[in-house]
Amino acid sequence: MLPNGLALITSGLKFPSPALQHSLETPGQLYTFDFKNPQNNAKPVPCKNMPGYGTNKTVFHGLGIFQDADSGLTYVFVVHHREDQDTVEKFQYNLKKNEMKHLETYTSPIFRSLNDVVALGPDTFYATNIVHYRHSEILGFLIQELRLGSVVNYHNGEAKYVCLIL
Repeated sequence: MLPNGLALITSGLKFPSPALQHSLETPGQLYTFDFKNPQNNAKPVPCKNMPGYGTNKTVFHGLGIFQDADSGLTYVFVVHHREDQDTVEKFQYNLKKNEMKHLETYTSPIFRSLNDVVALGPDTFYATNIVHYRHSEILGFLIQELRLGSVVNYHNGEAKYVCLIL
């Protein structure tokens, strides 16, 4: 949540297994919700420079926000479950215009089944993998019964495990 009371929300999450497919066919995009005016509905946030944004191909999940005190810029990092791989998308949020500008896509072979992201700087973040294997038929069992996952740190163009639970 931003200091002004606005919360950023993702939409479009779909589980990879048909057994876990509980989501509606909601297009993946970002929304704002104003906690200072809770009677108002969440508002979609338009985005520049990201092909597929706002379609069923966009599958957003967790997000993290970094507000750069030096530049005054607000960066939003979002987990994106693409068909071929999980990525972290970086946006710049313009509060006055209520719009996102896509800046970068972060990829790594150790982004296996991303769940959430915590932004630490303009190009530094932690991300969690909920399980070690992507799109597994036993994903539901793994999530509920086993403790398989990891925490990844992305810094200086490189992703490294900081905690691996197998």
